[in-house]
Amino acid sequence: MAGNRKAFETQVLADCERVDPGGNTAEYYRVAFSQMSDSDIDAFVNRLITGEESLVVFRENGKEPTITRDEKIDIAEEWGIALRERIWIDDGQNPKYLSNKKYLILQLPIRRQAQILDDKKTLPKHSNTIDEITGQATGESKGSTLSNVEAQVILGYDLEKSLLEFMKVRGGDILAFRAMNKSIDATGGASIEALMKIGSEAESVATLRSYLYGMHLNNTL
Repeated sequence: MAGNRKAFETQVLADCERVDPGGNTAEYYRVAFSQMSDSDIDAFVNRLITGEESLVVFRENGKEPTITRDEKIDIAEEWGIALRERIWIDDGQNPKYLSNKKYLILQLPIRRQAQILDDKKTLPKHSNTIDEITGQATGESKGSTLSNVEAQVILGYDLEKSLLEFMKVRGGDILAFRAMNKSIDATGGASIEALMKIGSEAESVATLRSYLYGMHLNNTL
């Protein structure tokens, strides 16, 4: 690698800049390479060849210019990386056949969402007991819980108002919760937009803010 190290690094940095224009990926590898010896580079290249390691893109959320799927697919095809394949179709009834059309096949990390809200849902006896620290229903008033995984699933369906109801109105914002119940009793329904205008917050936010101030840590919560 001694004679080809510079060419290798130049190619990697150029490819990183092509995939992540204006991002931190190229700079990350530039710094990493500067701290690696020739033997480290050799070992790194061998891991790339064997598939033990891959080049990774580091991209900040919302950073411009936006990375688009179609643009990266075009780059992959330009580099000779086959992303589309014909697939076998088997519906369990008819003879299986190989599709005429090629479909995009990607290896993606997935995780089965084992936490299902319906499996944990119970009916509270009343709504009179709340936790003083979080403002959330507890004891016999607790009907169900909402984990971060479940919140991400709800957000993935663009149900932002539902998430606001779960995590704010029903998640510790006592004033908004009371206003919601009052509206439901009076009209049969409640509006998230109207509840947001109250300007109240979940008790857990105020509690965390107090904890941080108590540790002499200024914050904007």
